[in-house]
Amino acid sequence: MTSNLQRTAQSVVKNVASVLPGKEQVIELVIATVISGGHVLLDDKPGTGKTTLAKAIAQSLGGVTRRIQCTPDLTPGDVLGGRYYNFNRGDFNFHQGPIFSNIVLADELNRATPRTQSAFLEAMSENDVTVESDTYALPKPFVVIATQNPMDQAGTFPLPDAQLDRFAIRISLQLPTRDEEIRMLQSHIIDEPVAHLVSVCRSDEWLEMTLEVRRVSIHPDVQAFIVDVIRAIRLHLGATAQLSPRAALWLQRIAQSLTWLRAEKDYVTPDVIIEAIPYVLMHRCTGSGLSLEQLQSAMTNVKVPT
Repeated sequence: MTSNLQRTAQSVVKNVASVLPGKEQVIELVIATVISGGHVLLDDKPGTGKTTLAKAIAQSLGGVTRRIQCTPDLTPGDVLGGRYYNFNRGDFNFHQGPIFSNIVLADELNRATPRTQSAFLEAMSENDVTVESDTYALPKPFVVIATQNPMDQAGTFPLPDAQLDRFAIRISLQLPTRDEEIRMLQSHIIDEPVAHLVSVCRSDEWLEMTLEVRRVSIHPDVQAFIVDVIRAIRLHLGATAQLSPRAALWLQRIAQSLTWLRAEKDYVTPDVIIEAIPYVLMHRCTGSGLSLEQLQSAMTNVKVPT
């Protein structure tokens, strides 16, 4: 039986899909990641709708949203905030940066320098930030939705493995089909449809969704399947393996979230795990040059539970 929260989450998917025709599968996966508390990396060429998707999700979900346009001259202080001297009071006050939001849209993250990229690391892992000697908690829920341009473009700085590992999934929108592109032109005759989206979910409902997602049942045999997949890929990659235990954790959480969002079963099946594998694992193997075909080959001898 579908709960009220599940219906609300499904309405978020429909709300976002109304401005990105033909991308329902991508949208479902991204929404599933966000409501599970995971960070999302949208990786594709400019103009494919990455920023539109991020903005549509932010406007559909409740909470405070801030957008950070990443450029080479962006500093860590521009992201985190900093201490400023208050002449009236004669002391220093901390002014919060845009990272102190429920949804942070980091546009073109790999155009920021490595020093500024590192400003996101603690926030994405610990849900707090340290400025000088003080640590400040970030609001709950907190999610980063970042976009990234292809690495062969001028003015880009590769995201380090440690940063890529903080993203639960990496996904591409791909170019639209002919019919999808025609529908896109028709919807943009007057203005951008994303500007008219309204919130269909409150931030407190979002937090409740995260708790419900983690209660979705997953059999020990399916958990063993996750671990066996991770270990098979590590064995295949050898010394170049980059898969940390965080990869297994997010593979489980994304599968739980997709299962909960679809409301078809109340337990995780191996099919959902297999569906999520490319999006959760591929970006964590970037340094090894692992292709999707090689990933599938590495999994050949892993027994799928029934």
